[in-house]
Amino acid sequence: MRKTAKLLALLLPFLALLREGLPGTRARKRLLEKAEERLSKLASLLEEAASGKTSGRAVPFGFFSKGGETAFWNEEEHPFPELLALLPEGGLYRGPVPGRPGVKLEGLVLPGSRASEARFLPKELAVNERRFRSEDEEVQTVEK
Repeated sequence: MRKTAKLLALLLPFLALLREGLPGTRARKRLLEKAEERLSKLASLLEEAASGKTSGRAVPFGFFSKGGETAFWNEEEHPFPELLALLPEGGLYRGPVPGRPGVKLEGLVLPGSRASEARFLPKELAVNERRFRSEDEEVQTVEK
């Protein structure tokens, strides 16, 4: 990880030179500026992870380490960023299912003994006024 962080750090000045010296539109320069900003955040998180820190965030990126492994993510690309925010400790997640109006999910985030063993254990799915529970598979009506 530390080598990757150093490589990203070496890339940053190159992007700055490219952004400043490259003829082109403002849009292209903004794109390079955004890439530079994100790579800087990622390099910073890689350094934190390599130093032994167990978790960190530099929006939109995050990581957690456990059992000698590290997991990184991009919150903008993950369908459940609120679920990831519960790592490394784990806990109860209650929230909407992205892209599915009226659908809510509840379950446990289990961190496991290593980062690769982190899991989500669904307990209940609510669709409008109906609730489906994993324990007894019984259908119930949600109180309004």
